[in-house]
Amino acid sequence: MKYILIGIATAGILLLGYWVMKRLDEFLDWNRSQMTDKNRAKDRISIAFEDPATIASIRDALTSLSKQSPAAEFYFYSGSFDEIASSIVSGRIDVALLITNKELRLSEGLFKMQIPCQYERLQTELEWEPLMKKEKLTVLGRKNTAGSLVYDAIEKNRSL
Repeated sequence: MKYILIGIATAGILLLGYWVMKRLDEFLDWNRSQMTDKNRAKDRISIAFEDPATIASIRDALTSLSKQSPAAEFYFYSGSFDEIASSIVSGRIDVALLITNKELRLSEGLFKMQIPCQYERLQTELEWEPLMKKEKLTVLGRKNTAGSLVYDAIEKNRSL
């Protein structure tokens, strides 16, 4: 009798474990279906700067964007003009803030706008002469990606 009860209890535990694992698999499949590449790309915003101090130029736009889309993740990069230009054309970044006045040919799917230059002055002995003389920054971005969200946020903050 004792062995029969142990056998029934073991079978019950196995069935319960099977049922729990089946429910877990269903949940994980549903969760994966919700996490498509499109959703992840929308929530991931990559921004590149020639000079990281220029982030102050879009600080208000990023603040309002993060309030509007709390799940958005911002990734910041810094590099030379040529590195940033090739990254935006290839799609590795969504938005770039450029201080260099090189001519850019806009390919299909890119936008370009000028915004007032603001900068964060750090407590250092370094001179910021080239940046301080700039009045405008060029914002370059990809349309129909997270870059268009940043563009809309910048436009909205410009009108305020």
